[in-house]
Amino acid sequence: PFDRRVVVLLGARLPARGVRDERTLPLFMKELELLCGDRFTLFYANSGVQPMDSWSLEVLHEMLAVISARYRDSLDQLYVLHPGLWFRAAFIFGRAVSEHAANVWHDTFYLESLVEASSHFAMQQLSLPQYVHACDVA
Repeated sequence: PFDRRVVVLLGARLPARGVRDERTLPLFMKELELLCGDRFTLFYANSGVQPMDSWSLEVLHEMLAVISARYRDSLDQLYVLHPGLWFRAAFIFGRAVSEHAANVWHDTFYLESLVEASSHFAMQQLSLPQYVHACDVA
């Protein structure tokens, strides 16, 4: 499981303007295009995202819609680190109202800790910033 391509998204680093920041989705799509159709795993770190902060979920929802529409056959799995109750509830709601979202989100793995993540990933491959590790300790 450690020899796969992983795209890492950091929820706390997504733009505060959400999808209204016109750079967000094109940059994300550029990263996916660099994979040249290779299969990949999406790792979303919800670490440091405040509960009820809807902008990061809005951006993630749009990114998953792009994956569902253009890269569905390339996505192996979606993992969410530090999901929290609000994230899970919003994710379930999004899955209920969007057929595209349901296709991508159906088999999402929720990881409560970096220890749990380390059983699925080589941690050095993820290159997670220090604040993600600090959220794990908190």
